[in-house]
Amino acid sequence: MSVSMSSSGHAVHVSAVLVPAVLMACWALAADVRAWAVRRGGAAPDSLLLSAGLMSAGAAAVHALVFRVHLAEDPLYGVFFAVTAVAQLGWAVAVVRRPGARVLLFGLVGQGALVGLWLWTRTIGVPVGAAAGQREPVGVLDATSVVFELVIVACCAGALRPAQGGQRQLRSLRMTELSA
Repeated sequence: MSVSMSSSGHAVHVSAVLVPAVLMACWALAADVRAWAVRRGGAAPDSLLLSAGLMSAGAAAVHALVFRVHLAEDPLYGVFFAVTAVAQLGWAVAVVRRPGARVLLFGLVGQGALVGLWLWTRTIGVPVGAAAGQREPVGVLDATSVVFELVIVACCAGALRPAQGGQRQLRSLRMTELSA
């Protein structure tokens, strides 16, 4: 069921270079988009949430890329990957355009559930379908996607913090907070 390069240690090396490079590119692109928005006279979107949106779009692209392979194996898998790609792309737009508490909670739970499912399929086995019970190997594409999803979960958790009264509130996060 997996589209991967897991047959060799090459996948680990590619992931070790690819994932940090893509993360840095997302943050750089976020800074460029912020600067463009300010130049146009608009409000600059939050850098961290913009990065989370870009990473969600990246994870969506990975899921869309492997859709046909999974569809050929089992229609259930194909539908899952298609729905996941559309949901991640929709969330990417929503978190940049309307980054409210509900959107962030949805991202935290949804992306977190995908990370949990990824861990399950790599340690216990695929829960349903043609490959039920089989453990999936870790590949470059799925490892990249799950790193994106983990960063999104961290961004959402950081943006939602308990306020004084126990209520959750949207917190403005800036890239400078990453180095603090």
